Amino acid sequence: MENITFQYPAWYLLLCIALGLIIATLLYYKDRSFSQQSSWLNWLLGSIRFLLVTLIAILLLSPLLKSLVTEIKKPVIVLAQDQSESIVADMDENALEKYKADFNQLASSLGEEYDVKSYAFGSEVREGVDFNFTDKVSNMSDLLKYLYDLYSNQNLGAVVLASDGIYNEGSNPIYASTKLAAPIYTVALGDTIPKKDLVLKRVFHNKIAYLDDKFSIQVDINAQNCSGENTVLNIRSVG
Repeated sequence: MENITFQYPAWYLLLCIALGLIIATLLYYKDRSFSQQSSWLNWLLGSIRFLLVTLIAILLLSPLLKSLVTEIKKPVIVLAQDQSESIVADMDENALEKYKADFNQLASSLGEEYDVKSYAFGSEVREGVDFNFTDKVSNMSDLLKYLYDLYSNQNLGAVVLASDGIYNEGSNPIYASTKLAAPIYTVALGDTIPKKDLVLKRVFHNKIAYLDDKFSIQVDINAQNCSGENTVLNIRSVG
């Protein structure tokens, strides 16, 4: 849609037309300099002068052409795939091929109503997913920051995050996700069976100790699936 507006009232156009008419009349009909010319030539030259003077006067009114363009954009759906090695640690070839097909099918079906963007993340964020799963690092907070920087001012509908949840670089993704103004849907991958593990939670000790001093140390250890197991803890001084 386009329209023309002026910085002055619209009735000024009548003055522009009148000005063009007056100048053309004075030059070609009141002035006898063109009396020797044929009448059709006087009419032609007078009409041209009338149009030019009128147009110049209208341009002096500072006309402004306004154009309104409406563009409808589909909401963006981001499919983010974790490319770290741990994803396929317990996934055989058949399961991997089926997952690839399901991923591509999801992207295709969503593409009918949304603008689908696929990203792979691991040691870095990159556009497109190749399903190589060779990254040694999984940095989810870097992915979420990347998406925030890229789509914070766009119509981001949702983020579908496929990962095993194991991140070994960057900050906690829970805090990074709060910046995105869009829901995050997770797809759990990898082995979901809890493994036997010992986790060193906290260590309490004196910050300063002198030679031959005796002091206490408290070590908190979290045991997972270790019921009935014997564990030996060795504490050694360094220095």
